[in-house]
Amino acid sequence: MWVRQSHSKTTKANSEAYLTFLQTVAVPRHKAATGNLNAHALRTVGILADDFCLFSYWRSLETLQVFERDDARLTEPQGTVFHQLEAGRDVLIYQPFDIDDYQVHRKEK
Repeated sequence: MWVRQSHSKTTKANSEAYLTFLQTVAVPRHKAATGNLNAHALRTVGILADDFCLFSYWRSLETLQVFERDDARLTEPQGTVFHQLEAGRDVLIYQPFDIDDYQVHRKEK
């Protein structure tokens, strides 16, 4: 399993609209993609702005790469602008490792 994490930040005024976008467009689009195992979004409520993380889980790096190529730029609803405080969305890809193998190697050191 591979994990894709997308981070974005919105103004307080746009927070509810962005949450709705994630719930109705972004998360369903991730879940519908070939090779996707699951997806969910989290929100951290701040004083001046809110942070959002979208996590999606993939069967393989190849299926994730296809999604990135075909659908990486999720379009916001027509006429909606969220005025993100940070430029763009930060996207991280996490590579899996075998936790049992990792623990064996740690004990050997």
